[in-house]
Parts: sequence; C-alpha cells; structure tokens
Amino acid sequence: MPDALANPAQPLSASSWPSISLRVTAQQPAFDPAGLLFTKVDGSPTTASIRIEQEEDGRPLAVVTTHNAKGKARERRVRHNASFEGSLVESAKQSVRDRAIRDLLKAGFVVRPSRDTLLKLVVGTEVGPPMGLAFAVDEERGCAWIGDWGFLRRVDLQTAEVTSVALQGWNAVRQVAVESGGTPWVLAELDPMSANESRWRAPSEGGVLHAVLRVEGSAVVPVVQVQEFPRARPPIGRALSIATDGTRVFPHPEGVGIYRPEGTLERVLPLEHTTYNSACAAMDPSGRWVATTQGDGQLSLLDLQSGAETRRSGPFAGVEHLQVFSNGTVDVVEGSGARAMYRCPPDGPARKLAADSTAYTSSPDGGTLYALQRGGTCDAIDAQTGESTRCFPVLGMATSGKVYASAKALYMRTDLGVFLRVALDGSPPR
Repeated sequence: MPDALANPAQPLSASSWPSISLRVTAQQPAFDPAGLLFTKVDGSPTTASIRIEQEEDGRPLAVVTTHNAKGKARERRVRHNASFEGSLVESAKQSVRDRAIRDLLKAGFVVRPSRDTLLKLVVGTEVGPPMGLAFAVDEERGCAWIGDWGFLRRVDLQTAEVTSVALQGWNAVRQVAVESGGTPWVLAELDPMSANESRWRAPSEGGVLHAVLRVEGSAVVPVVQVQEFPRARPPIGRALSIATDGTRVFPHPEGVGIYRPEGTLERVLPLEHTTYNSACAAMDPSGRWVATTQGDGQLSLLDLQSGAETRRSGPFAGVEHLQVFSNGTVDVVEGSGARAMYRCPPDGPARKLAADSTAYTSSPDGGTLYALQRGGTCDAIDAQTGESTRCFPVLGMATSGKVYASAKALYMRTDLGVFLRVALDGSPPR
C-alpha cells in the first residue's frame, strides 16, 4: 500500500487511488452468537445467551437461554417456518438468529464491550419511517449520537446506556454530526406525523421545512431553517458537514451555505438534483474542500484555500452520499440502481470501486473500503488490490443499513433498529 494511504497525515496524490476490480467472495457462514453475553442495560443481574441448533427435520432454530438473579434458567425457542437446503441454510440461520437478538434488545438487553469477542457493542434503537439511519460517533468522549423519529439518542460505547433528547417536532432526522468540542448537530425536517412501521413514506404535502439543530443538553436550538418546495431551482442541498476548524456546510435557500466557525455565511453554492435523490454536498474533515452534486455524473469541487472550483465527471447517478478526503478526492455512493461506489481523484477519471452493496464507507486514510452486504456481513476491501481482507458480522439487518469507519472501529446501524460496534484494532473507546 502506498505510504500516503498508510499515513493519514501525509498529503494524498491522485496516483494513490488505483482502479479496483472487486473480487466477490463466497457467502460467509452465519455469525454464531454463542459467544455473546446479553446483560440488562438497567444493571439487573439477569443475563441471556443464544445458540443455534437444528430441529429433527433440519430447520434451524435459535435457543434463547435467560438466567435470573437466582441463577434459574429459562429457555425459549425461535423457529423457522420452512426447510432449506444448500446455501439457503445459512440465510435461515441468520433469520432466526436476528429474530432472537431483536427480541432480547426490545426486552432491554444489550451486549457490552468484552475482550473475548470482536463484536464489542450491540444496542437496540427505535427506527420510525426510514429517514437515512442517521448517526455520528464521538470516540473521544466514548459515545454515539443516533437519530430516531423525534429524538436524538446518546449511546455510551462502554456501558450501552441510552439517553434521549426530544427534538421538539423536528421528527424526521436526516443527518447527525458532532463538532470537535463534542456538541451534536442534527439535520431534520418538521413533520407532525407519527412514526410507523412502513418501509415507504409519502412525500410531505407542499413545502418541506428543513432545520439544522444544535443540541446543548436538553435544549434544541434551530440555527438554520430553510423551506423547500417541489421542483424548486436551484434545489436545496441536504448537507451537514462540520470541519475540525469549525467551518460548516448547511442547507441554504439557494443550495448550500458555507459558514465560518463564528456563524458568518461566507459563500453560497448552487446544486442540482440527481436521479431519485436530493442534491447533496459534503466537506473534508480539515475544512478545505467542499463537493456538491451538479446532476447525474457531475460534481463540483471547491478549494476554500485558493477559491478554485473544478468539475468532476463519471458514470454515477442517483447520488446518495459523498465522502471527501484531504487531497480533494471524492468518494461517490449511489442510492439507486446498482448502488455502486466511485472514487473521483483530483486529476483523473472516476473509477468504480464496488457495486451491489446496501451501503459503503471508506477508512479515514482511504486505504480500505467497507461494503455492507444484504447477506448480513460487512466486507473490508483493500483499496489497492480489490481483495476482500476481512468479513465482519452484521446483526439484525433486513435490507439496508449505514456504516461508518474510524481507525479503531466499525460502526453499523440497521433498518431493524440494531446499532453495533466492531473492533478493528482491539482498543476500547475512550
């Protein structure tokens, strides 16, 4: 691997980003939950465990064993209604495993960090209408901030304790970010409707009121409010980026606004929609580069240091997410079609990195891609060779999720309301 990828502090060059031909690996066996110890989040001494067995006719079942404070054991079985053969057996095992895990999480159980397992944290969270599965991680303070319908949840990465802040009617959480001082920010929409179990949500009638919210303790402060109307031109960008120096990119009536740390609006950038998705923008962590969508196959990249603005192009469409690196390289994730991921270097053509996964992210140094698979795994892919180097378990996912990688850990949130932390380097959160 080039030194520029191995050392995040070193400036990256376009030549550091090779073209990748992803090698698809065979289906992995379903993760065995036998090594996980479930404990009550309220501190009571009740524990639970899960093991996977087979019935006489070959159908898999999950056996859930709970032990109360007196050590008395109780077993409950989660069965599959159909019999399978061949590779479908692993999918059936995954189904009963995830049903058992979800039942325990709903009953107040969690998996706390342990030295004995790669999977360090499993927490259940409420998920209302699908609004992007938003979350952000603050490893310095040992917590994650999770956007649920009408609430922002703080998850302690050590104790798994969850505390909540009501968002005062800003129910539809789109994005969550944390500034360097630890204050969480939320991009949300004002939506009076109640949460529901539907996998589809009709567009709001008329205009949509967006807000960027700063959350200080239990106080929720709208900092920016923008009304969006159907077919408005230019469209409003759904963006929530906060750099380490305090520079911010938020929605603006004419696209997105770049705000200085003290809150002064410095510049407005126009955007364009991409197929099936709203216009979006993102900034690199240092606050130098801002990328914006300019329609299918088109990006604009602004260098805030020099003021230079350049265009990037590629075969991508339906852009859902942008990730910007310190050298101006942009990773582009499609939210529809083949759901591919492309990398746009500063001085070369866009290259497809992966396809047919439900979500993607890259490591902070860009050397590893993480692809969330519908089969209940997350593949780590070497950005130099395209080889799948590791395969991590994903518990409680039906069809979609979101993934974020730090240097220490992999964080995932699923559409069935499970939040997970998987260690990458063996170190606990601070």
